[in-house]
Amino acid sequence: PIASQAWYTYNELKRTLESHDFKLSDTINSTVYLTDIRDFPVFHRIHEHFFPEQSPALSVIGFSEVGHRGCLIEIELTAMKSDDNSEIKRINWPIKPPFNAPAATLTKDFIFYSGICAYDESGCIIDSLPSLKEPNLKKELNDLLQLDEQLFSQTWLTLEMIKKIAKKAGSSIDDLVKISVYLKNNSDFFIFKSILSEFLPSDKLPAMECIIIPNPAPDYSARIQIEAIGYR
Repeated sequence: PIASQAWYTYNELKRTLESHDFKLSDTINSTVYLTDIRDFPVFHRIHEHFFPEQSPALSVIGFSEVGHRGCLIEIELTAMKSDDNSEIKRINWPIKPPFNAPAATLTKDFIFYSGICAYDESGCIIDSLPSLKEPNLKKELNDLLQLDEQLFSQTWLTLEMIKKIAKKAGSSIDDLVKISVYLKNNSDFFIFKSILSEFLPSDKLPAMECIIIPNPAPDYSARIQIEAIGYR
C-alpha cells in the first residue's frame, strides 16, 4: 500500500505542478508525513524514482494519522521556477549522506534544509557525544546532560549540523528564519530550548514551531529532528 500511495501522491503532485507550468525538478523542498516510519525505505525508493538526479531537500516525519482515513502518506512540496537569476543549488552533507537528498537546497535568497538529526560521520544517529563531557561545560548544561544524556547529545549535534550546513551554504545559523522542531515528549522542549540558547542569542531566534509526536524522524533512535529555512 505505501508504494502505491507514494507513487500516486508524487504523480499527482507532478501533474499539478505541470498544470501550472512547473516541472517536478523545480521542487526545492519535500516534507513527508508517514503513519509508519518503517515505510521509509519503500517511500525512499519511490522518491528516488521521481527525483533520479537532483533531489530537493527532504524531511520525513512519523505521525499517527495523516490525510484522510486509510492514508499512509502525505507529501508537501515547495517549488520555485528557476531562471538565470535564481538557479537552484544543492548543498552536500558534511558527513556521509543519511538518505538520498542534499543537506539543503539554495535559492537566490533562501536555504531550505533537509530534516536534520544527530548524525555522526557515517550518517547514523548517535546516543551520546563524548566531547560534551568536558569540565568547561556550564553547570546548568552539565546538569541537563546528566539528566538526559541521549536527548542532550542529539540536540547539541543536530544544531551543530545545521551550523555546519549553513556555513557550507554561505550563511550562518544566525540567519535562520523559521524552524520546525519535532520531539518525542513535551518535557524534551526544556532541554532543547536550553541548548538552543547556546547557539543563538535571543535577538537572533527564528520563528519556531514545536510538534510532539511518537516518531520525530525516519529512525526510531532519533528523539529530535529540525526542519529549517534560512536566509542568505
